[in-house]
Amino acid sequence: YVEIPSDSGITFNEQPKMKAVEIAEKAKEAILSGKFDQIRVNLPNGDMVGHTGDIEATIVACKAA
Repeated sequence: YVEIPSDSGITFNEQPKMKAVEIAEKAKEAILSGKFDQIRVNLPNGDMVGHTGDIEATIVACKAA
């Protein structure tokens, strides 16, 4: 499996996109490779940033990927 670690030392609303673009690129590569029978992808930024209560950052997070 492929795991993309979170950045440390920042709050989610400071970097609402988190790693969404990197995750999406890795998912695309995995899908196009044809190597996998199943692919599970977690784009956590909308959920994680939403819990901060910062609506503007949450909107950015949801639009990120």
